[in-house]
Amino acid sequence: MNKSNYTSADIDLPIKVLHDTELVTSIVKDNYIPLRHLQLCLTNRCQLNCRYCSCRDRDKGVEMPLIDAATKLREAVDLGCRGVTITGGGEPLLYPHINEVIRAAESIKIKVGLATNGLALGNLYVSPDWCRVSFDSRRKYKALAYELRKAVKRHPIADWAVSFVAYEGLGELKKIVKFANSNKFTHIRIVADILNPDDALINEAKRLLKGIDQLVIYQYRSNPTHGNDKCLISLIKPTVAADGTIFPCCGAQYAIGTDADRDFPMSMSMGKDLKTLIQRQQYFDGSRCGRCYYENYNKLLGYLMQGVEHKEFI
Repeated sequence: MNKSNYTSADIDLPIKVLHDTELVTSIVKDNYIPLRHLQLCLTNRCQLNCRYCSCRDRDKGVEMPLIDAATKLREAVDLGCRGVTITGGGEPLLYPHINEVIRAAESIKIKVGLATNGLALGNLYVSPDWCRVSFDSRRKYKALAYELRKAVKRHPIADWAVSFVAYEGLGELKKIVKFANSNKFTHIRIVADILNPDDALINEAKRLLKGIDQLVIYQYRSNPTHGNDKCLISLIKPTVAADGTIFPCCGAQYAIGTDADRDFPMSMSMGKDLKTLIQRQQYFDGSRCGRCYYENYNKLLGYLMQGVEHKEFI
């Protein structure tokens, strides 16, 4: 399994950048980075109150009006966007217009990914291109399997996956991996608590799953880099919060320190004018970020921007 198919954080080589020949040509020839992947938070509401949630302190009453979401998608596609991940913030499937937003994206040829806790899968009527269900060591496998079986049957064209947070133990992880294997999921991502990453739990998961982990991505979080002053990934895949504020990435909540409020910090806001940010190439100054998992993206994009001599001599 190629790990880079299913995750962008903390990978050695951002292969998707190199496979996007139009993107590379734009960077090399025109010194211009178009928007490619918008991460969109539609609502701050959630049925859960996970202790490890990096957005736990957000204003849970904030929700993006449908007209604003549709406008943002049209604006994004004009700027080069090809994919949108609908995420949180809160739980996307509690957003009353979630199906309209997916339809709106698909109507303008934007592929849709959905990150959900899986508790409201019955609200999903329009199939996204992929759906990743978040789970953790405290929730019960039986309830997850029941809801997922129904959802997979209703949406067979979607690629399904699980993201498991190893928090205070591994719970029923082995059952979940076996379920994903038998239902032809694309992958199972196992991550540590992002605010208190513990490699020991990830290593314990490896031992537990030995022999059945062909689809498992073990995502370590304990070795972030310091942020790059030229955070070029903020142009290629920014995050829009439920109130319309733009942030450089989905990790803005913990980038400047885990002792901060668990919410998108306004000190990392890039404003609300997506068109101006991209067209003027106003990338974020990531030098203030104490934790970054996208350094290899920024390195590659920076190298492409700089150009190279003697390119014939590969």
